[in-house]
Amino acid sequence: MFAPTIQMQHVLIQALTEDLPKISVALADVGIFDPDKRSVDADKFPVVPGDKYKQLFNQASSRMEKIAEILNLEPLPMVKKVRVVEESELARINSWLGDIWATASSYEEQFRHLKDEETLINQREDSLENFANLRVDLGLLQGDKKFLNLFIGTVPHNNVAQLQEALGLARHLLYTFSVNSNATGVIIAGPRDAKGELTSILQAAEFRALPVPPDLRSHPENIRQEISDQRAALVLKRQKVNQQLQNWGNSLHKELEDAQRSLVLAEPYVRLDVAMRSAGSLSAVTGWVPKKELPKLETTLNEQLTAPFILTTRSPKHDERTSVPTVMQRSKFFAAFQDLICQYGVPRYGEIDPTPIFALTFILMFGVMFGDVGQGAIFALLGGFIWWKKPKLKSIGQFITYIGISSVIFGFLFGSIFCFETIIPHLWVSPMHSIDYMLMAALVFGMVFVVVMSLISIYNHIAMNEPLEALFGHHGVASLVFYLAAAAGLYSIATTGEFGLIPTILLIGSFTTIFAYSWYEMHDAGFDEKFLVGTIGGLEIAMGYVSNTLSFLRVAAFSLNHAALAGAIFAIADATGSSGYWPSIIIGNIFIIVLEGGIVLIQTMRLEYYEGFSRYYFGDGKEYVPIKLRTATES
Repeated sequence: MFAPTIQMQHVLIQALTEDLPKISVALADVGIFDPDKRSVDADKFPVVPGDKYKQLFNQASSRMEKIAEILNLEPLPMVKKVRVVEESELARINSWLGDIWATASSYEEQFRHLKDEETLINQREDSLENFANLRVDLGLLQGDKKFLNLFIGTVPHNNVAQLQEALGLARHLLYTFSVNSNATGVIIAGPRDAKGELTSILQAAEFRALPVPPDLRSHPENIRQEISDQRAALVLKRQKVNQQLQNWGNSLHKELEDAQRSLVLAEPYVRLDVAMRSAGSLSAVTGWVPKKELPKLETTLNEQLTAPFILTTRSPKHDERTSVPTVMQRSKFFAAFQDLICQYGVPRYGEIDPTPIFALTFILMFGVMFGDVGQGAIFALLGGFIWWKKPKLKSIGQFITYIGISSVIFGFLFGSIFCFETIIPHLWVSPMHSIDYMLMAALVFGMVFVVVMSLISIYNHIAMNEPLEALFGHHGVASLVFYLAAAAGLYSIATTGEFGLIPTILLIGSFTTIFAYSWYEMHDAGFDEKFLVGTIGGLEIAMGYVSNTLSFLRVAAFSLNHAALAGAIFAIADATGSSGYWPSIIIGNIFIIVLEGGIVLIQTMRLEYYEGFSRYYFGDGKEYVPIKLRTATES
């Protein structure tokens, strides 16, 4: 259950250079080979073959992608027969796709022109909206008038009456029309000789000019009809072009599907990249394969290669752990939590799989902090619905279901259902009536959590062949002994009033060991620097363990907070009287589910990431990505 990630083997395949395309297809067909891009054996095999092949493939793939987008092609077809795509065939496909793209791009250009035409129609319609309530030929409002001042624009509603009065004194007329809720449209007309006087009046009224676009040269109703006719014509044009494109695409359907299949078969040769090298007629391909899959790989190569080849395997070296791809053992029960782990980082090859311990502690802590039968049941039902009805969100549904069930279980233990704590009896403890007990339980849980995380850290360092770090490192054996000795001494003080001899000896011995290791690491530094760094390093470890442990008091704090919020809801409900009691209870429960549920999720994640992962999890691994034939199910 807590086993390390799946064991991997480094694979070296030596064969004739002319067989490289066959090897690439065979490796993709078996689907377990992750290419090693570190150019292993580059001194013996200096050439990376297939440059022209890669160029042809990349160009053809780019053209196919654009053609597929224009023609709205269906997902990649299944490969009917595994075969090698020669360079000459790939060149022919690329050239043909170039011709197809030339025609497809002409359709794309037509659609672009239609889009531009639609944009212009929309702009004209938007402009018309400003003058939609005018019953005037808009052409009469355009251009300068020889004997007439003519202004069209908007002013704030509150300034209309004042403006009209001032314009009357300036021998101008005002006509209003509706524009929007913030301003009134106005048309101002009067003798041209009063323009200077009019400028200050318009400024005082906060007048903003509203120019009439040149393409609006008729009555608004007539223009609206013109726009409607233009839209109808545009729809017909688009339908015509779409039909032509569809007919053309249908005529090419089989050829395009064959080209897609050929590109699928050509891709593995390109994906091998620098993991495939050659020296004259001899070539080598290097990569990683799960150890248990090696027989399957050898069988496939024997079946698909007629020429002789040499298959050599070895275990990973300690200095290449970060280069070995990690294959996590996929768990149906913990799938949702594996996704959360990978959000933090991919496990380094060989370190312990954190999924089970992460999932169990996450579920446990959430339940303690959000223990309520009714609210937890809502989470569980919601998660179950998503899990069952939304296959693409299955892991999210699984996650919500698990934390909901945990909340229900602790709801029974705490005796809480929809914030009511008197309907069902508590099977364990009532948090608000046992505050000291809850704080102590959280502290003990935190200590156990920290110890387990430290033990995993020690194991991981041993697996990485880092014995000194496992013994004397920040989360090594010496640090763990220091922590346990301090905890035992403090417990002894609480019970007997004395720290105790054994805890004192272990505490001093472990601190001295940590100090000595720090001193050893800084062998080139001076005495003062060694002493200062060693002392500060030891104190940092001590304070880190203390702060990590105290962080788990928030588990108890949030369980108490949950009960306190429930009390606040009932206080509000009682204050609203009989008519508002149940609405207040319902709204309060919704508030707790949404707000506190989200906060508890964040706090649980924080404890896992910062108090757990930061202690033992490297998270700098390389994801296992084997080359495969990319078909419809994997595109």
